[in-house]
Formats: sequence, C-alpha cells, structure tokens
Amino acid sequence: MAAQNQGTTIVKYPRWLVVDAVCGANAQAGANLQIPNDADFEWWWISCFRTSGLMKILITESGTQRYLVYPQQGVAGQANFNGMYIDQLAGLVANNGAFPIAVPFVMPGSRTYIHTFTDSSDAQNTVELAYIGYALLQIAAA
Repeated sequence: MAAQNQGTTIVKYPRWLVVDAVCGANAQAGANLQIPNDADFEWWWISCFRTSGLMKILITESGTQRYLVYPQQGVAGQANFNGMYIDQLAGLVANNGAFPIAVPFVMPGSRTYIHTFTDSSDAQNTVELAYIGYALLQIAAA
C-alpha cells in the first residue's frame, strides 16, 4: 500500500485472516496465507486451534523468502529443523488465549506467507491459525 497521500486517510478496519490445514500422522502439510490486496494488514494477535500440540510450524514470506520462524539448521547433533511447536507461537482458543505481537507487524497487501506444518503425534492433526488485526484501508478525506 502506498504511503498516506494528501487528501487520503488510513482507517483501521478489524480483520481476521485464517489458515487451515490437516496434517497426516508424522507428515507435513502446507497452507498459504494470502494477504487481501485491498489493504495492508496490521497484525496484532495470533490464536490457534489444533488437535495435538505435537505440531511444528515454519512460516516463510514467499516474495522475499524471509522466515518468520527462523530455522537454525546445521547445529551439530540436531535433526532437520521443522519449526517451533505451535503452542509456543499462538495462544490456544480453548484457553481463551491470543498471543499479542509486541510491536504490530504490517503485512503488505497481496503478499503470501507459506505455512509448513509438521506432525509428530502419530495421528492426523487439524490446525487453524487466526491472525487478528486491522486492514489499513485508504479512504479519500472528506
């Protein structure tokens, strides 16, 4: 989104962006989050539902290949890095939790974030992440 121009203003409109995935037992699954192109998204909180906490997640920004969950590969004696346990990333909805982002993060409109889920529970694992924040809508000033 372009910077605020003279004659326009930014309005924060509540928005929830949701990522759903079903991961087979001891398998990986992928899901993408496409930021709507009508506005940038200001991310404030994240919450989660999952079948089992034995689920890891990696998040990568597709255009830049930057990691939001950064892999520390190559550490001696460590298996391939499959991300962090999802319960460390997000508050569980069942516990009425949503983890706040210390400093809100603006995700540009039309950007895609790749989510890679890795299950280690020996059973199918269903996961849903909710990114909670605001669409930053540009409107013409009155």
